[in-house]
Amino acid sequence: MTLIQYLCLLISEECNEVGQRASKLSRFGHDEVQPGQTLDNFERLRGEKVDLMVVYHLLLLATGRQDECVAIRGHEHVLKESKLLKASQLSVRQKQITPEVYAELQALTHHAGDPEYHLK
Repeated sequence: MTLIQYLCLLISEECNEVGQRASKLSRFGHDEVQPGQTLDNFERLRGEKVDLMVVYHLLLLATGRQDECVAIRGHEHVLKESKLLKASQLSVRQKQITPEVYAELQALTHHAGDPEYHLK
């Protein structure tokens, strides 16, 4: 699997999560807070949208494309990249992506060169 294929797979997953959150908001209202959660349905939908946009931005970088409608900045985006790299390390250990794909992904993030995100 190439980096672009991996990012497309992640975008598909994030789109499904956005759809699920939109469905919950539609069914139960924007201000409903599910048991065990601290955020309401609107904030949870917003969080999934951020996740989708971060992965989409990485795809833009990987393909050398631009999208003037996408502006990625801020602490939330760096946190999502961190979570994505941690999950991708598991993908490498499970032999679902190669270390080379992981290295390409890391190089696109704010964590490029950070020893904390080197494969172990």
